[in-house]
Amino acid sequence: AGVVCRADRFDGDVVDILSYRAHEFDLLVVGDTAADADGDESLIVRILKHVGRPTIVVPKHPPLGNDIVVAYDGSSQAARAVASFAYSGLGAG
Repeated sequence: AGVVCRADRFDGDVVDILSYRAHEFDLLVVGDTAADADGDESLIVRILKHVGRPTIVVPKHPPLGNDIVVAYDGSSQAARAVASFAYSGLGAG
C-alpha cells in the first residue's frame, strides 16, 4: 500500500530523540511500555506530551477482534492523526 517504514537505533533519552526526529515523519508508531526507569510517568505519556506528532500506541498483547479505540480531542491535529491511521492500512488485520 506504499507505506514506508524505517527502524533506527539511537542512544540517549527516547523522548528527546523522538522530539528531535519526529518532524521527519507523518506518523509515529510506538509499542506500549511500562513505567520509565524513574517510575514517575510512563514513557508513552511522555512521548504523547512532548513529541507533537500523530502517534499510534500498539499494545504489547493486542486483544483479539476487529474493533479499535480512538482517543480524540476534536482538534485538527487529532483529526489528522485519525486520518493518517485510516489511510495507512495499519488497522486492516
